[in-house]
Amino acid sequence: AAWKTKAKIGWSDDDWNRENELQMVQTGVTRVISDFNETLHVNPSLIYNRESLLYRVWDFGYHRPFCGWFQIDDNDRVNVLDCLLGRDILIDKFADQMIQYTNTRFPSAILQDYCDIAGTQVSDKSEKTSVQILQSKGIHPAYRKFNEEDGYNLIRRKISTLIGIRSSFQIHPKCQYLIDGAIFGVVYGRDGKTIRGDGVNEFGEEEKDYFLHGWDAIRYGIQNIYTIQGQRQDRNIKTSALVSSGPRRMKVGR
Repeated sequence: AAWKTKAKIGWSDDDWNRENELQMVQTGVTRVISDFNETLHVNPSLIYNRESLLYRVWDFGYHRPFCGWFQIDDNDRVNVLDCLLGRDILIDKFADQMIQYTNTRFPSAILQDYCDIAGTQVSDKSEKTSVQILQSKGIHPAYRKFNEEDGYNLIRRKISTLIGIRSSFQIHPKCQYLIDGAIFGVVYGRDGKTIRGDGVNEFGEEEKDYFLHGWDAIRYGIQNIYTIQGQRQDRNIKTSALVSSGPRRMKVGR
């Protein structure tokens, strides 16, 4: 974001992150993803593998819809490749944009979609649920009800595990929104339990829950793929709301 580039003039990445962490200490909050650091977990060499399943994760909401893409390599590393955060856009239009972006950025992708179970509820923006709107476009996301803290425990386990010299959770540097969220955006409140994500958005404005949308979506994917104990479960989750939740190859023009 332009505001951040300007604000960081004269600061190294490490000094900038330390300053933000110091502010968290002073305000009595702690990082939810405390082991995350840019040196170990941000990897510019991550690339899309056409032969591997591509996970696409969704967080709904008119004000801040989110879509993220990641793959899991042969060593069970979660590699987050890309993400997009919308603003004040209906899910129908946002989904069309994400379909087009997926076709361009990840051609011939074999996709598995996951989303928030709240997407099965009707909002005041449409007569259809967010899941129904996605289904009308040929997207059939899987979803379940999850415990938030269990999800972050899984993410922390992946982040703190090394496979060779690499962490088992990596993010491409283009996902700066997620990186900032991990380093200083997603925190526990003063009660030590409530997870918050308030922060300065891409327009330099203070925004409530700004950093939560992306990490919530990543969490939905991780919790569908791994058990609470961290074991890969590789099973398709089907619900009465789904026509099909199995992986499929993306078709251009859908």
